[in-house]
Amino acid sequence: MVLRGLQRRLSAGRSRWLIAVAASCLTVALLIAPPTAGAAVAGIATESSHHPPAKSHQPPGFPNLGPKASLPVWGQWMKEGIYTPTGRSLLNTDTYYGLPHQDTWLDTYFTDAAGQTFYLSTHHMEQGLNGEMTTPVGGISLGFQTDPLGQQMIPDPYFKEWLGYQTQALIANGDASYFIVDPTTSEELSFGANNFLWTSANAQLDIYGTLTAPGNSYYLPSPPPSVSKKPSAFLYGNVYYRVTGNYYGHEISGYAMVEELWSQMEYDSNWWMNKRTGNWIAWTNTYANGTTEYGQFFCMEHGYSGAIISNNRGQMLLDTHHLSATVQSTDLLGSPLSILYKFGNGQRFEYVGNPSHVVLPQKLLGTSLSDGSMEQLGSSSKIVHGDAIQLITGHIPASCT
Repeated sequence: MVLRGLQRRLSAGRSRWLIAVAASCLTVALLIAPPTAGAAVAGIATESSHHPPAKSHQPPGFPNLGPKASLPVWGQWMKEGIYTPTGRSLLNTDTYYGLPHQDTWLDTYFTDAAGQTFYLSTHHMEQGLNGEMTTPVGGISLGFQTDPLGQQMIPDPYFKEWLGYQTQALIANGDASYFIVDPTTSEELSFGANNFLWTSANAQLDIYGTLTAPGNSYYLPSPPPSVSKKPSAFLYGNVYYRVTGNYYGHEISGYAMVEELWSQMEYDSNWWMNKRTGNWIAWTNTYANGTTEYGQFFCMEHGYSGAIISNNRGQMLLDTHHLSATVQSTDLLGSPLSILYKFGNGQRFEYVGNPSHVVLPQKLLGTSLSDGSMEQLGSSSKIVHGDAIQLITGHIPASCT
């Protein structure tokens, strides 16, 4: 989700070059220029699907969306839920609702110990034969970091795209583990209900962490043949892990996100990806009282809209389709510095963009990708640490439908 929205406008052969140029062309003057007003979005419905706090528990494994008969059909809202990312439920040889596994991504958001350098990357694996995964030709697997002055994003010299093939196994502790075979070294990526691990045989990677909160899953129905010639149901899940460790000689802390897609079509050819217009944001916060929350907000078209928030006590705090998203201010190249989200239950959240963490500038490529933070307005809870990654493709629609 993070870096792939660009592909519906750019050919695969030009993607890497254009993104690198876009990132490296951002100047300090542009990033610190006074914000300009963003376009407002239509008002919010009054009905809410807010879930009151429940007793602590851990939800079932992926996808935890109920029986197939309960899934939406074309013309209805997406269906979302929360799940525990057990290794057994995330094997790429399994099918859900008749859908095979198609893609896995590892997205990382790291800051070094000095707090000066921020690293953002995504690695993409696509389903191959006999359970093996491959790195798709022309796919987007990229890495960025802030420049030495910490003022803009430039290509990360340490980033190395996965080559060759990747195999998956269920390891002894119950986690799912990918073994990445590379011409120069090998890596292991393991994740599950509690733990995350990313290591390399050459000792350049030694990153580990724990789950922030239950993952978010959602289902979008396949459009009818009159809309999409090929079936494109979309079953997606992602989870955040809070991580620390060694990244090419740098002590880092931050977050790792694992994304999964089950569908008849791989991601880059899926109708939902190619017709997506609007805003997606994923975020996590840890508060002084020890509570960690994880949420995703969607404001797009064709029922691709909703919001869900879970916490580390296994509670679903919000599950609604009644929301609005308003870009309140941008930098000179159109990347949002503030997005206001309103929900039918009266809650309001604000995304605050970090002007030095802009990877894709809105006005340059028609797609905005940037990192920042999320806060609930009016809340007295103190945020200890957190992260938010947002994507706007095209524009945010006048109403989140």
